[in-house]
Amino acid sequence: MTEIDQPNRVVGFTRMDESTKEDIALIFTESKKFLNDRLVDTMVDLLDSLKGPTLGYQVDRYEHSLQTASRAYREGARTDLIVAALLHDVGDAMAPANHAELAASIVRPYLDAESTWVVQHHGIFQGYHYWDRLGLDTDAREKIPRFTVFRHLRPLLCRVGPGVLRPRLRDLADRSLRADVA
Repeated sequence: MTEIDQPNRVVGFTRMDESTKEDIALIFTESKKFLNDRLVDTMVDLLDSLKGPTLGYQVDRYEHSLQTASRAYREGARTDLIVAALLHDVGDAMAPANHAELAASIVRPYLDAESTWVVQHHGIFQGYHYWDRLGLDTDAREKIPRFTVFRHLRPLLCRVGPGVLRPRLRDLADRSLRADVA
């Protein structure tokens, strides 16, 4: 029997204001064990959730994410930026209107501030390539607070962003993702 299959130790209270210091310690210990053991699988499951509908594009969001990460890898990006590229759309199914903010919140504990910032603002960087067709400002990224701090990322973001919606583009999908991250 694995640890996850074993009966959980539980507290006796039913209201948080009735908890003891020991109760809270138990909750943190049990949560940390379970959640940390499942972290990689949970992240891969979030990525897998992007498989399916293409939403009118030629590839689904899963393939787009793999293409984006592959391009970042080929461009020599740091590991945190490659992971950011891979997970940048994981909030899409739950929060289409603000998926970048949700994705940034998910990766924030695990990636550096710069990579998290890129995830949070990636929609504005993508907008550079098509917002003019919607009557929007393609240079909106220039108005993002702190953009000047990360201006050195502009060349990488401009090279990685466009062109990652193509069918049959060789990417990390050629390998087993779970095997690579395990």
